[in-house]
Amino acid sequence: MHHVAIVGAASSIGLRPDHRTRRPQDVSRGPAALRAAAVVERLSALDLGDVSPPPYRDFERPPGRPRNELEVGDYSRALGKVVAAAVAEGRFGVVLGGG
Repeated sequence: MHHVAIVGAASSIGLRPDHRTRRPQDVSRGPAALRAAAVVERLSALDLGDVSPPPYRDFERPPGRPRNELEVGDYSRALGKVVAAAVAEGRFGVVLGGG
């Protein structure tokens, strides 16, 4: 049995857009780079894949509100469900994120 479960969570949903391009920041490479560096094999882990973020909506932050507020909540709950399922099966959950 795999005692560690890996899930990828590369999302820019709560970040402000890149100031040069005005596009969402590209943070999608982190999980793939770590997988390419054999982190799954080194940990003898079960790879649960990636949790895909919702589309980026708030390129301008709403006054007095967080950027992409509903989407951040939805994404956090979706990620939490995957991690909770792994932990409920007795595994140690590791989340890979970043750019």
